Amino acid sequence: MHMLGNRSPNKRKALYCRVSLHKNLVEQTMRQIYSMVRLKKKHRMRLTRGGGSHGKHSKL
Repeated sequence: MHMLGNRSPNKRKALYCRVSLHKNLVEQTMRQIYSMVRLKKKHRMRLTRGGGSHGKHSKL
């Protein structure tokens, strides 16, 4: 009983660590994607608003 009780928390901990790592990875990738999309949208909006090379230098 004691050994089993000792063994299960470690397994649970390992599984939890693995899951948390996976969650962090997913969050990082999602953030990267979101930031990329946001940058693209900003760039596109700036280009359309400014018109040509003038829009690139103007800051919102």
